[in-house]
Amino acid sequence: MYPKKYYENNRNTILSEVNKIESDDLVIREITSGSGIVVNDVQLESMEETKLILKLSDEVTTNTQNAEGIITEKIENAISKNQKKDESLFTRITEAFSFDPTDNDKELSEFEVETTGEVQVVDIKDNNLTSDILNDLNSDPEIDYVQVDHPVVLFANKSTELQSQWFINNDFGIDSGLQNAWDISQGEDILVGVIDTGVDIDHEALYENIFVNSKEIPNNGVDDDGNGYVDDVSGWDFANDDSTVMDDISGDRHGTQVTSMVAAVSPKSKIVPLKAISNGIGYTSDIIEAIHYAEKIGVDIVNCSFGSYNDNPALYDAISQSNMLFVVAAGNDGAPLEMMKVVPASYELDNLITIGSHDSEGGFSATTNYGTGVDAYAPGVQVTTATPQHSYKVTSGTSISCGIASGITALGMSKNPDLSSKEVKIHSITFGLFE
Repeated sequence: MYPKKYYENNRNTILSEVNKIESDDLVIREITSGSGIVVNDVQLESMEETKLILKLSDEVTTNTQNAEGIITEKIENAISKNQKKDESLFTRITEAFSFDPTDNDKELSEFEVETTGEVQVVDIKDNNLTSDILNDLNSDPEIDYVQVDHPVVLFANKSTELQSQWFINNDFGIDSGLQNAWDISQGEDILVGVIDTGVDIDHEALYENIFVNSKEIPNNGVDDDGNGYVDDVSGWDFANDDSTVMDDISGDRHGTQVTSMVAAVSPKSKIVPLKAISNGIGYTSDIIEAIHYAEKIGVDIVNCSFGSYNDNPALYDAISQSNMLFVVAAGNDGAPLEMMKVVPASYELDNLITIGSHDSEGGFSATTNYGTGVDAYAPGVQVTTATPQHSYKVTSGTSISCGIASGITALGMSKNPDLSSKEVKIHSITFGLFE
């Protein structure tokens, strides 16, 4: 690509000279200082995302034990093919107006391939990923799909001053009937995984509920249980690939708040922190790894108080192929879910419950997403939550509603351990778990 300064100074010259080139495979749409060159309606400059998620077809995976090797070869071929094409176009364009570039000595992109569940995650190290490479991979009949490693964001509104827990005992509106429910079940023998930011596992409101991996010896630097995760005594940090599930007081607030809701509603359940979100953003590949980890350690319910607005087949596959029940936040756009297309909330799956938020009088909160895609609504306005360093905040949002709903679902699942995820969902969407 040409230096930005050269574009700015020579834009008209470039356009006039390039348009003289006669070639069936070269279609110049526009050249500006920031957009690069568009060939056949495809941008040639590098994309921002540097990770891909790919899934080989079932036919290929059935006949091979080396999926990573196959993906590696296909990536190398696609990169090599498109670099040669770029260099050919580059040469013809530069010759057209006698520009002597200094940055045309490119080497093949460096990348790594790792397997996460049923998919391969490709990390392009030098950010030299173009749309053409994606197009070539997508057209390969042996690959089911290729997508970028989409980020997700958290669904919480701003915290305010401390208030009482109206949803437990409300004399002036509606509550969740928890005081009666606790006479029947308190979430015994249920393991809830919270995919979120980190969690303050030492908080007095949480520590009795935090899962402890008895097969792992703390802090000995050894993978005692042989599951591939060293010292995973109380969950794992998939964003940073270590066993420390809380790194930052501010950055790990959201996960602590959501986890405190699960603990408050199902006081005898166990909760495993699955940190896949750091600095407010998480990536699909880390979330998928967290899902597979949760499945391995026996998690029953997965809380997902996050979402994105990107088509995400890899995340869909990971959830749909799981035996766990997923309780997910509808999002805080204040709009119909079917219009916003939030994922995973929009997925219509038997093992997924989408939760919106309501206020103390039973009405929709001002910011909750709503519509036919929302299965149920839980308290989500002015709710007291635990925050790191033994503090508390009042907050609102469907993230909080989701945590409460996960806790309620744990109560019902504990009472009815033989129900399938689909059957639990049917009960949960009416919250008639104890009738």
